[in-house]
Amino acid sequence: MNACSTNKYNYTEADVQEAILAYKLGNYPSVRSAAIAFGVPSTTLHNRMAGQRTRQKSHEHPQILSDSE
Repeated sequence: MNACSTNKYNYTEADVQEAILAYKLGNYPSVRSAAIAFGVPSTTLHNRMAGQRTRQKSHEHPQILSDSE
């Protein structure tokens, strides 16, 4: 397995999106509580909600081919 393809985190992008949605729907009183429930770092949720892009999207620009290509 390629070292670049291994996931060193215990959460997925879907977990992040679900946590953000659950927080925005009011299912959790704070970003921190949503983060704990979905197993995502609260700083990641705060950053995403502030407009930060995913790791994959942020590194797409310097690549020769985009993910869609």
